[in-house]
Order: sequence, then C-alpha cells, then structure tokens
Amino acid sequence: MYGRSIIGSVLLVAGLYNVLWGKSREDKQQAAAAAGETTDSGGRDNGNVDVEKNAAAVQPAGGEAQSLT
Repeated sequence: MYGRSIIGSVLLVAGLYNVLWGKSREDKQQAAAAAGETTDSGGRDNGNVDVEKNAAAVQPAGGEAQSLT
C-alpha cells in the first residue's frame, strides 16, 4: 500500500521536474533568439561559421600547402 504511494510521489515529482526543465530550456532558446544568437536545442553553436575562413587556416601536418583546384 505504502509502496504505491511512494512510487506515485516519485513519478509526480519527476514529471514536475521535466516540465520545469523543459520550460527553462524553452525560455533560454527564446532569449537566445531575441539576442540574435544561433544555437541548437542543446545550447551549442549550430556551426554557422565562415567555412572558407576556417579552411584557409588549416594546413596539412607536413606544413605543405595543397591546391584544391
């Protein structure tokens, strides 16, 4: 009898925690969107980076430049 009450209480608290956690994530995403930041659902950068700029900085391990054309 008491075991069911304990299990029900744990499930209720876990559900409330999930709702509050989801609301917090939603608020963070909305704040980031309002600030003009680009993040995915995990809070990480989407990778909206200038690829050509980064590719120019990367060199082979031997230090020799290779032509892509």
